[in-house]
Amino acid sequence: MRILLITPLYPPDIADPAPYVKELATRLGRAHTVSVLAYNHLPEKVPNVTVHTIEKSSPLPTRLFRMFFAIIKHGRTADVLYVQNGPSTELPAAFATLFLWKPYILRLGDEAALMFAEKKLLIRITQRFAMLRARINVVHSTELNQKVAGICGINHTTYLDRPPKKPEILPFRNRPNAELGNYERAWKAHTETLTSIFTTCRK
Repeated sequence: MRILLITPLYPPDIADPAPYVKELATRLGRAHTVSVLAYNHLPEKVPNVTVHTIEKSSPLPTRLFRMFFAIIKHGRTADVLYVQNGPSTELPAAFATLFLWKPYILRLGDEAALMFAEKKLLIRITQRFAMLRARINVVHSTELNQKVAGICGINHTTYLDRPPKKPEILPFRNRPNAELGNYERAWKAHTETLTSIFTTCRK
């Protein structure tokens, strides 16, 4: 499967969803053809994953137009688009899919962006448009699941556990084997569920 991950943040950025996208790309890249499209300047490399960037120092209208055309360009060869929420990705992706006719899944995982949208009417309208355009909206809380299902319908919303942060391995301390095991199991389940969603959306 050819998957395009679209994100407002990507390492070396450290805020969500940057580490999530890198870890997901790493895992999906083992079995699928994965590309990342991100606002970035010097992105970290991931084996078997192609990273395309939009310069984030450009003025906002320029960034949005560049993201829109980049989604059109790279989305043509993708089977599915997995978009991380945020005004700078939601709006270009929602409009691009009007021309691409490709299924896109919107992950509402950036809580800071969600809170910002609640305070700004125009951003909130943009977010709802993106949610309604998405084939599936992925959420990580039951409260948000109910809210999004009320807007988009139950069939267009799915709850998915958020993978935990990777346990730290510290010097002079025992290796956290139990925590690392839970981390691997959580990510395996997360990736398998997402792959199933992507496959279903292609039909």
